[in-house]
Amino acid sequence: MVPIFCVSYHNLDFLEMEIKDRYLIFNFLKIYLITSFGFLLIFLIIQIIDNLMNFLRHGQQFNFQLYIFQLPKIFVQISPIITLLTVLFLLSEMLKYREIKIFEITGISPFRIYKNLLLLCFFLSLLIFYINSEFVPLSLSRTGEVSVLKKVNFSSPELTFYSEKVVLPDYFEDIYLSQKIENEGLIIVKAKKAKYSGNILRFFNGKYWIFDKNGLIIEEKSFSSFGLESLISPDIVVKSLKPAEYLTLWELKRIISKLQKIGILPISLKANFHDRIAYPFLNFFIILVTLHLFVLKNKLTRFFVISFSFLLSFSCYLIYSAGLALTREGKIPVWAGVWLVHIFIFLSLIILFVRLKIMKKFCII
Repeated sequence: MVPIFCVSYHNLDFLEMEIKDRYLIFNFLKIYLITSFGFLLIFLIIQIIDNLMNFLRHGQQFNFQLYIFQLPKIFVQISPIITLLTVLFLLSEMLKYREIKIFEITGISPFRIYKNLLLLCFFLSLLIFYINSEFVPLSLSRTGEVSVLKKVNFSSPELTFYSEKVVLPDYFEDIYLSQKIENEGLIIVKAKKAKYSGNILRFFNGKYWIFDKNGLIIEEKSFSSFGLESLISPDIVVKSLKPAEYLTLWELKRIISKLQKIGILPISLKANFHDRIAYPFLNFFIILVTLHLFVLKNKLTRFFVISFSFLLSFSCYLIYSAGLALTREGKIPVWAGVWLVHIFIFLSLIILFVRLKIMKKFCII
């Protein structure tokens, strides 16, 4: 007679596997949260100490909320390093207590451990992507309005727009505008001041020239006030002047799309758009460099393993930062500056899989 409660060996193995997976996930998240909290706490202390003298000297009011609202941005910036340290520390502890060897004795290959870590880091990258694209701009907007005064310069075959001084959100000084008009003509406007009123850009104290399609002057006139419907809307001008971290990913995409319609695409905006996507996924790709821990045939000291992995990953981080800076300056293409590290790691892994037939050559560290 077959017992009512009967569990097969297969089900027991599956249940045991789930328990060990949950054990790995729990330890990963525990270390990750502790590391994140430690780094963010250090940031808060350093920032407060750094600004403490200004508060005491000038009698400024201390606003703790300003530091809190900056934490999401700081968390995103240091997240690849936190993820790397979490994985290395977790592997170090598993080596210390021979847990990897125990897993293999029970039938769990090191590749399964590595696969679970990759899945964790992939979902973590998605979470950080959301925080970076939506939550960081929202939190930074709580620190106050951006009141940066800076130059603006847009140029395309359809439009040239330049202002020596910009007072956000809609005031310009020493402005120059060259814009295509009907019948393939061209209007050039120079003015001391200008201000948007809806989609109308109203100039003050200046002069304009109107040319026909052959480049001949049709009209030349000085004015105290002159209005012109601009090809570029005020919200696009204002948002393009804001630091990229104050804009959501979809706002960046909208600005780029509107500027492309009139033949304008600032390299810095395009680089910031790609950076908003690529940077969070460094949390996934930077862990791929730890694959060598699972394919080496000989045992290595923990110091060598962690040091080599940290240096290799940190090098990737520096290359990414340098590439992004060069891209924003227009020195190299966007794909080369922003995605080069991701592509290099991915191609290196393909070569490694092919050469070592990784599925059959995993070994214990």
